[in-house]
Amino acid sequence: MRVLRQGAFLCPKVILATHLNCPSSSAIMGVSPQQQPFFIVGKVNGEVVFFTTDHTEVSKCGGRFNSPITAIAVGNLRNSEKDEVVAISADGLLQSMSFPRRDGNTLYQPVILYEQFVNANICAAQIADIDGDGRNEMIVVMTDRVVRTYRFIDSRLRALNKWEVPSQICGLSIGWTRNGRIYALLAQLRQRYVVKIEFAQKHCMILPQSTNGDGGTYELDVPMNPMQVSLIGTLTNKIFVVNPDCNSENELKNMAGDVVCVATTTLPNGLRLMVTVDTHGILLLYGWRDNLTSLLRGVQHSDTAVVLLK
Repeated sequence: MRVLRQGAFLCPKVILATHLNCPSSSAIMGVSPQQQPFFIVGKVNGEVVFFTTDHTEVSKCGGRFNSPITAIAVGNLRNSEKDEVVAISADGLLQSMSFPRRDGNTLYQPVILYEQFVNANICAAQIADIDGDGRNEMIVVMTDRVVRTYRFIDSRLRALNKWEVPSQICGLSIGWTRNGRIYALLAQLRQRYVVKIEFAQKHCMILPQSTNGDGGTYELDVPMNPMQVSLIGTLTNKIFVVNPDCNSENELKNMAGDVVCVATTTLPNGLRLMVTVDTHGILLLYGWRDNLTSLLRGVQHSDTAVVLLK
């Protein structure tokens, strides 16, 4: 294992700077079926805005109901031919919409493909095949300590399972095990344990955390093979990459302050990347592969730093 680039730094480039006519309540990056990346913003008035990364085109959809968009996901929720954008508002209105599409000189605006009221107070969502049957489900986290799963059956979303956890959910991490099973790690506010849900087996268990916090902060556990990582209405000062297949964990280093934002992706070459931004504005980029046994310490703090390991 070695550091790919010792002391490497990035020069940040602003790819989008704009003003919204009302505050944003959620945001996500998504790629359309035409392989066009979009920055998708949900606003407090219920409107969803699509920005191209070069800011040449802006499209809007929704907004018929004045309720904040509290969760956005991208995926094939209805098990159709194409991925869609799923926006869920605070009152439980779920709207599945198409991506904007350009055909020659014509820009086709996004349209509502399907809508349904589900449970209110959803704060995070993810679309994935959680049981390996070849059909996608939707995982949602709610503000009342509940996790639910849904599947599109007979032209509507049907509730599958429900788990109620002991404390407020303040962090969500979803990942795969080595044999392809999907599980979630739920950070618990002001607690010293994490809740693990194995969706295929419908198991829910409480796992003690390895650090002793002061009760006001918590540790965020990230799967070795992550699908999604989200902070939910709070900060974290410790992040661990955990491997359930061999019961190991590795702490990410070089955090100067509490982390306010975290995101993850996997590159086509198998390199897993995670980006964190802390309260000092420092951005850290971490990377690892399957054969990672421990994480090295990163470079010194700066406005932007890169730590890539293999």
